[in-house]
Amino acid sequence: MHDYQSACIEPIYYMEAEQQLRQITTFFEMEFGQHYIITAESTFTLGLVYLKIGYPDQGFESIKNAHAIFANNLGEFDDRTKEVEDVLYKVETRFKMQQQE
Repeated sequence: MHDYQSACIEPIYYMEAEQQLRQITTFFEMEFGQHYIITAESTFTLGLVYLKIGYPDQGFESIKNAHAIFANNLGEFDDRTKEVEDVLYKVETRFKMQQQE
């Protein structure tokens, strides 16, 4: 499984991305609503950044929320829904592995 903590990009860029994505996600929630696809896409990306910067709980919750929006709007068999579900499964598996250590 890929370690979300390792990469060649400086951590400061992820911290900046997190701040920007929080603002973008808030904008999408206010402009379009919490249950729209564009909000789900932003929420999913924010969740990935949270994982990267060491906030696994927030990352998991963001990805889970994005998955629910995709599933409700596109159905559980849509490719985007399945992609987010796959990432969610990998994150859950990683959490379980870390708890066993």
